[in-house]
Amino acid sequence: MKTIFSMIVIIIIFFLIKDSKKVKDEHGFTTANRGLSYSGVAFVIIGTLVGGASTVGTVQLAYSYVIAVWIFTLF
Repeated sequence: MKTIFSMIVIIIIFFLIKDSKKVKDEHGFTTANRGLSYSGVAFVIIGTLVGGASTVGTVQLAYSYVIAVWIFTLF
């Protein structure tokens, strides 16, 4: 499990370093140089919704059951 996690982190860091050289200013960073396709925009929106829902769900479970449900977000 730790090996898989480490590999994923290394792959993400590799792509972050590789793609960070394409950004020349803050406008290009915030708008992705206007280069996202429709599917890219859709995935960004879906990721935002899923992340927000898991955060709200975790807080709701913690309030309702008074247990450490932060594990819910990790798995």
